[in-house]
Amino acid sequence: MIILGLTGSIGCGKSSLSNILKDNNIDIIDADIISRKIFEDQKLLSLVFEHFGDSIKNIDGTLNRKALGNIVFNDDNKLIELNNLTHPKIKEKILNEVEKYRLSNKDIVVIDAPLLIEGGYLEIVDKVLVSGADALANGSITSAELKALVFVEKNLIRPLNY
Repeated sequence: MIILGLTGSIGCGKSSLSNILKDNNIDIIDADIISRKIFEDQKLLSLVFEHFGDSIKNIDGTLNRKALGNIVFNDDNKLIELNNLTHPKIKEKILNEVEKYRLSNKDIVVIDAPLLIEGGYLEIVDKVLVSGADALANGSITSAELKALVFVEKNLIRPLNY
């Protein structure tokens, strides 16, 4: 089985490319979806609450993602701490998905991960696809929308040392 890694920055067409691959019956493992689902694991959720406090807990006991984001996106060390708690679980889930597809005799699977390289997935993938489409040129986004996304990326998603 061939394992492709798909990565790219905000506004570069990564999601569009992923959708094209899906439309052509290529299975996608989406790290963003997995990163949201891992908080269904009560043990991990408890660790995150213990580490970051009750201010990130909703009344119903679920994670308040906005409150957590306010903490980690304003403090690189806190973001590293969160990544240290969550990334092993994300990687475990991705590896489990890869194995599921391998056992299903799939010819190809794509790991769609914004932090493909930073997350240590180069050892897993056979090839890396980097989406670099110009969202302005293809009309899928306005100039103002792209500027807002780039601002968010520059100010919230900062390179980290691992």
